Amino acid sequence: IINREMTYWLIYAKQFEQALVQNQRDHELFPEDVGFHAVNATLYYAQGKYPQAYEEFFLSAKANKNVTPENLQKAKEAYEKGGWDSFSKMVEEILLANLEKKRAKSKDGYVRAIDYAFAYSFGNDKDRTIAYLQKAYDERSHRLLQLKVDPRWEFLRDDPRFQTLIKKVGIPE
Repeated sequence: IINREMTYWLIYAKQFEQALVQNQRDHELFPEDVGFHAVNATLYYAQGKYPQAYEEFFLSAKANKNVTPENLQKAKEAYEKGGWDSFSKMVEEILLANLEKKRAKSKDGYVRAIDYAFAYSFGNDKDRTIAYLQKAYDERSHRLLQLKVDPRWEFLRDDPRFQTLIKKVGIPE
């Protein structure tokens, strides 16, 4: 866990080469952990290296028992037809559908707001992402502590609502 967290903190600090090395070390220690490719995908995404990010996302999804072959195929076709933007929208759709299934199975119908924010961030949907980040704030999600550094929120950085949320969370400038 510590190795993986160290990798993410290096990504947050934009120390990408060190993060890649750290993630490789983690993989050597735990070769069966399917998170290796997901972390690489985040790393490449944060650098704007979308072809590499796609390849790593795809490898991660193939290793994930919760990803159906149909959804893998949809994501692959979306990327082949429209590149990263099309792929991102398809991932958003797939994640939202999975969250709705999770909501239906839950006794109380609850799914964490931060999970919806993550899903909407794939499609760069500013309004819905911010709305769910606000709900995550109301739920006191600890994941908001990385608002200023997590690459998933890069597309929100110039939005005044996002800046207000950062201040509400109490993250210093």
